[in-house]
Amino acid sequence: MPVGSRKRYGVYRLEVLGDEEIELPAGVLRTLHLRAPGVNTTELWLAYDYLLLPVKIRHVDSKGDSLVQVATHIRLSPE
Repeated sequence: MPVGSRKRYGVYRLEVLGDEEIELPAGVLRTLHLRAPGVNTTELWLAYDYLLLPVKIRHVDSKGDSLVQVATHIRLSPE
């Protein structure tokens, strides 16, 4: 999967961890849980009902420090 940030862009191999129902401020969502393994580990939860939009991202660096981002509101624009 191609992933970009402000500092870099790369293509990452992702492991499928399975389907999960998670509760977020945006609601209870059915998601596909993925992980990009490595020295720095990133996990993604993609919402099935929202075009596989990433609704939760957790990044753990080599020191064990973590950053978690979650969707608090989802609005899809009409086409």
